[in-house]
Amino acid sequence: MTAIFPLQNDVTLHRSNSYPTSNAHAEEMGLTGTKNKEVRALTIAAFRVAQNNSQLSTVIMNRDLLLFLLANSDTALKYWIEKRRLIEVLGGYRLTPDGLTECQNTLLGLSGAYSTTEQKVQEWQERMVSGDRVACNPHQFSSAYWNVAPEFR
Repeated sequence: MTAIFPLQNDVTLHRSNSYPTSNAHAEEMGLTGTKNKEVRALTIAAFRVAQNNSQLSTVIMNRDLLLFLLANSDTALKYWIEKRRLIEVLGGYRLTPDGLTECQNTLLGLSGAYSTTEQKVQEWQERMVSGDRVACNPHQFSSAYWNVAPEFR
């Protein structure tokens, strides 16, 4: 496991006001990639931060935490669930094997317009952990958000 940040009593994370809705909107937000590349990078970064691990797995991600990181976009969650890449479980969500494959394919350039780079994902991770002009809405989370009982992992 490669933790993205140290788990303390409280962890302050940051979210964007919204997902980019078009290439023009992405540019207005100060982003350098296309809407699709930024959306997918934000999504993968949110999964990683919600798991506090740079290597994604099927571990449960807390519902409230993940929704916060996804700019409060339940549309993003519904999309991944509809595609059978994410499933809802008690207390949160879990990536499916297809979801893990999609994340990997996205970074390998095999997801068409949604392909993105590791650098873009890391930019979003850094935004979520440290905040910046794009991810400017902070919120404190207890370390309990990452402490999922072993029977639910």
